[in-house]
Amino acid sequence: MSEDVSLTGTTAGATTSTAHRDVERVAVRMLGRREHGRMEIARKLRAKGHPADVVDEVVARLVELELISDVRFAEGFVRSRLQRGQGPLRIRAQMRDRGIGDQLADDILTETGEFWQCKAEQAREKRFGKGHPSERTTWGRQARFLSQRGFPGDVIYRVLGQMHD
Repeated sequence: MSEDVSLTGTTAGATTSTAHRDVERVAVRMLGRREHGRMEIARKLRAKGHPADVVDEVVARLVELELISDVRFAEGFVRSRLQRGQGPLRIRAQMRDRGIGDQLADDILTETGEFWQCKAEQAREKRFGKGHPSERTTWGRQARFLSQRGFPGDVIYRVLGQMHD
């Protein structure tokens, strides 16, 4: 006969309530699918109707056990967004929405201008092909596309070049 052991290391019924075990089970299942940040998983658990105090305790314990890591989550998040052709401004905004602090976002997104220019060129080329825009309307369309992808203005100007009248 096996005992039900929770993440806190206690056997079922000792000091861990049923609510704690339920939240732990749901949280571990979510983490098994993909990495989550501390704030994101807490928000999802609360949205499922779990008590906020229990969620906070379980999330704190999962952080202690290094099952939740904002750094790991942020690094994976940036990788996935780069594969989608997104720029640093959009990635930073999405990270902020998911509870990743500005300092951590800055640490992970710190790259040279050449890196972001290369990523912007790849995104532009994938969408519009190799040729550079020769007409003002085409230039504007491509600039808006890159801006919506989250690339800063200076990178967009370097990628598209200046329009000559």
